[in-house]
Amino acid sequence: TNLKLLEDNKILLLEKDRAITKLNSNSTEKDNATAEMSGLNKELDLIKAKICQHEDKTNELESNSSKLNQAMSELLAEKFTLFLEKDQAITKFNDMSIKRDKLAAEMSCRDKESEAALALEESVAKS
Repeated sequence: TNLKLLEDNKILLLEKDRAITKLNSNSTEKDNATAEMSGLNKELDLIKAKICQHEDKTNELESNSSKLNQAMSELLAEKFTLFLEKDQAITKFNDMSIKRDKLAAEMSCRDKESEAALALEESVAKS
């Protein structure tokens, strides 16, 4: 019976060694998986940082685009105002030209009337 107990003890020790080896193997696999997860987490953090940078750049571009659109709107409004002022100036110039032409015609008419009156006076004075 002692021999049987020794044999059973030997088998139990072998099973214990196998269990310890398997446990050590599992522990190594766990350590490897933990290291891999740590590396993946670092990669994920880098990706998140790049996404934040991209979002910041996108926000900056959108802000610049908005500012550009605002400036363009202001320029278009100013251009429209300048066109209106130009049209008003052209209308005023044309009105002044018409008044000038009317005055020139009136002055020409008065000059002719004055010349006729002078000629009449000279004619009356000679007779």
